[in-house]
Amino acid sequence: MSKPTTTKQMQKFLGLCNYVRQWVFDYATLTAPILTALKESHTNANKVHWTDHREPAFLELKRAITNAPVLATPDYNKHFYLFCHCNGTTMTAVLTQKTSMGHKPIPYYSGLLDPVVKGHYPCEQAPATAAFAVQKSTTIVMGSPLTLYVEHAVFAILQKSKSTLTTQGVSGYEVILSIPSLQVVRCHTVNPATFFAHPVSEDEQVHDCATYTPEKESEIGEDRVPGSMLLFVDGSSFIGLETGIRHSGAAVVKAEQQGSSDTLQIMSQIPLPSHFSAQATELVAIIEALQRAEGLEVTIYSDSAYVTTTVHSSIHRLERRGFLKSDGSPVMHKDLLAQLIKALTLPSKVAVIKCAAHTNQQDLVSRGITLEDWAAKEAAKTSPNYSEQDEHTFGMMTSRQQSSTGSPPPNTETARLHLCKLQEQALPHERELWEQQGCIQSPTDVIYRQESTVSQ
Repeated sequence: MSKPTTTKQMQKFLGLCNYVRQWVFDYATLTAPILTALKESHTNANKVHWTDHREPAFLELKRAITNAPVLATPDYNKHFYLFCHCNGTTMTAVLTQKTSMGHKPIPYYSGLLDPVVKGHYPCEQAPATAAFAVQKSTTIVMGSPLTLYVEHAVFAILQKSKSTLTTQGVSGYEVILSIPSLQVVRCHTVNPATFFAHPVSEDEQVHDCATYTPEKESEIGEDRVPGSMLLFVDGSSFIGLETGIRHSGAAVVKAEQQGSSDTLQIMSQIPLPSHFSAQATELVAIIEALQRAEGLEVTIYSDSAYVTTTVHSSIHRLERRGFLKSDGSPVMHKDLLAQLIKALTLPSKVAVIKCAAHTNQQDLVSRGITLEDWAAKEAAKTSPNYSEQDEHTFGMMTSRQQSSTGSPPPNTETARLHLCKLQEQALPHERELWEQQGCIQSPTDVIYRQESTVSQ
């Protein structure tokens, strides 16, 4: 059998292989490089590109499907045993029955982890692996007594209070793993599914599945680091009502101790291109702060729930998923998130703290947040697209536009007419109040406050 050279030939070859996949152990791992070649062929004039990594996979798969199978036929008078394993990329399982020669394999099962499951901790991938194995084996087991051997405490993981698993996911796994004929046992011996495909590592960490959190995900603190540098970060993105153009900027403010008092200093102001959304500017700000604190201990304050949630819970999950969504497409701000991963390793110790904005208090944190908010807006005003026309409406409209990079600005005339229509509906006493506050009507019929800007 020669190597497929076109998309259609590759599809025919994989179709043949899929027909016998239950007789090929770790089929998903063998076919992963070939599937990548198939996907690339759709954008390469339907031509398959073979590499040094893909050719051995093709030869190994061809050898596997041409060898005589060594599997047994099921005996429904005997008990079934199912062993499963996950290596972070693929799920593998083997269904066996005991004979005088030990466990005899009946079929093999394997599959690639979807991007969502890849984002879970290694422990939290175990329920998905177990459910996958049970569902695959139903066509052979058909309700017979079955013992499932897993490497993690599956039910303890499903009952964790803090977990990356969704409620819907937990419910689905519990339904599958709670059928009356199934017994789930944690495997304390060498799991055949592990032994065949992926040798057990001697350095594998012993841990409690119910409380385990990877070390690198627990290094980011949520409390102020004593004696550390104090930084405040913020991003700003708004649309000028007169021009209809987005203006974006980011800023970093540093708190310094001078004698008995604390002073605040603007450390960095970054004008950004107009396609940067509010979330993107927040990411730029914290990346800048982390780079400024390279080699130092730092505490970073932000009023952005998006930034703090990303740093403390989302970023490493997205990294494990390859920054992909459940449908396989890239997540929003993929490049900035990849930069953030690297920047988090630069300081010797990091804490990122969520704080309230616009409190009008005089403590250090409140003053720092107020200054960095102003500094970010000023940075946005120095972007190349900013004009004096936007000064009147600066801050009136927050970034509610679609946050995807490169999204087109709203129709300026439509926005102006919409605002004029809303202002026409104002009651007489509201118009009197506007006049008392110095509001005037522009040549474009938009009423605005002349002597100062309207804050967000």
